[in-house]
Amino acid sequence: MSQKPNENRPPVHTARAGNIRASVWESTDAAGQARFKVVISRMFRQNEGWQRGHTFYSDQLAPVIEAASKAQQWIEHRQRQLQFTPAEVR
Repeated sequence: MSQKPNENRPPVHTARAGNIRASVWESTDAAGQARFKVVISRMFRQNEGWQRGHTFYSDQLAPVIEAASKAQQWIEHRQRQLQFTPAEVR
């Protein structure tokens, strides 16, 4: 899993809170340790399609916090899984 998040592959997990998404990508560093990158975005309808924004109004901060918390919980769970999984199986 040494790919970078920007290599057009889907996130390994997406946590949602309303129209807010926290997308998680997993990669490994040079030492073989898991690293996680999180991108928080909001979906909104504009004209005939859906758009993704990365800025938030103050009344959207509670769902941002909720989505980020869900993403953090998933990452912590994944890190525990990786601690007990032999490296050759990952």
